[in-house]
Amino acid sequence: MIKRLACLMLLTACASATTYYVDPAGSNGNDAAQQTGLVTTQQAAPILNYQEVVAKDHAAIENILASGSSQTTTRSAEIQVLLEEINSQGTTLIQSGGLGVKNPRSQQTFTQDLQGIINLAETVLADFQLAKGN
Repeated sequence: MIKRLACLMLLTACASATTYYVDPAGSNGNDAAQQTGLVTTQQAAPILNYQEVVAKDHAAIENILASGSSQTTTRSAEIQVLLEEINSQGTTLIQSGGLGVKNPRSQQTFTQDLQGIINLAETVLADFQLAKGN
């Protein structure tokens, strides 16, 4: 029961980490904003590229989790790498102003939010590993 609960928590944390900043509707919103001229292709490109990275990593994490608890445990390092990719690229996007947020304090807040979600996913992953006995 504890192992199932840990796996469910890991799935929830990973899903949160990979969808917090990237809402599938957000991509449509970016496309519409670009098509209407509200943002240029150059302004939209970094966000769309990040959405693509997060979607790819999210799918990879879901595939690992769907393969069962033993695979999740043995492939936890792979999950960690995917979470780090989401974190580092998201942080770079935020700090570069690619999200359109120029205020340094706001950038710091966005970065802290992203890091908090990544930390949650990493904590749940570590707890899952402990529950599995690794």
